[in-house]
Amino acid sequence: MNGPYNDGQAYDVPEQPEQAPTQRANPQEPTTNEPQRNPPVDTLREGGLKATIWRNEGQNGAYHSVNLSRTYKDDQGNYHDTGSFRAQDKLGLSELSRQAHYRTHDLNREAFKEQRRSEPEPGRDQTRTR
Repeated sequence: MNGPYNDGQAYDVPEQPEQAPTQRANPQEPTTNEPQRNPPVDTLREGGLKATIWRNEGQNGAYHSVNLSRTYKDDQGNYHDTGSFRAQDKLGLSELSRQAHYRTHDLNREAFKEQRRSEPEPGRDQTRTR
């Protein structure tokens, strides 16, 4: 059998036992072994181009990241996203990147303010006594 590298070498691949598909009462609910995914915070569009903005949590609090993609339709009429862009997409990507920059800047500022409001002020006792 040819290996996964298509180099003509034979590789031993262990057989995987067949597993029954997981049944869910509500298909919208994730199973226990599926990670729960948060939806994007925002999606910006410029023609067939898309900037998807995600909220992430780090050691220093929340921050936002951006995925740029192009949506296309295959021969069967199904829509897909790709990270590959055409020459004519460059100007649209530039504009979309500018919009995403300002949007994530605003979202990061909001997250920072939210974090500051939830933290106790240094040097102040949270319990009041009279």
